[in-house]
Amino acid sequence: MTTARTGTARTGTARTGTARRLRHSGSAEAPALVGPSVEVGPGVEFGSGVEVGSARPRFELGPSERGSGTVLSLAIVLAVATLLVAAVLYGAVVLATHRARSAADLAALTASTRVLDGTSTAAACAQAERVARANGGRILVCRAGAGAQGTVEAAVSVELPEALRRFGPAYAVARAGPRS
Repeated sequence: MTTARTGTARTGTARTGTARRLRHSGSAEAPALVGPSVEVGPGVEFGSGVEVGSARPRFELGPSERGSGTVLSLAIVLAVATLLVAAVLYGAVVLATHRARSAADLAALTASTRVLDGTSTAAACAQAERVARANGGRILVCRAGAGAQGTVEAAVSVELPEALRRFGPAYAVARAGPRS
């Protein structure tokens, strides 16, 4: 091994230099290492551990660290999968809420239009129920305002997807009618 030294006396203090170990063709030696090295004492030298032709340092893992990259990778994959599932479930809840709002709005508008046309409140609410069902909901409450002004309030529920049914349905209330 050839080492370029910056001093002449060997006092046991650290000296920096450049170490080059070249591999002989056909030999079974370790890979050649090229890079700066530090000589700490007689016969002890720490090199950078960079292989010839490679730009990455080689690190040796102890027995307790082997497989830690696999565990870390699995933890990251699991975290990403959990976030994706949570995002999909959140999207399903938002979609059900929007469907409930739309169904309530359309049911209230339908019932209000029927009441203004002179239809009875019961017939108007039956029509509102059909509209709500066509939009994936069901009417919980349908009532006309006092004085038959054509104002109708409709409360609608929409079922959540199977995975979220234990949390109950999505609700929405809408009111429609002429301005007072």
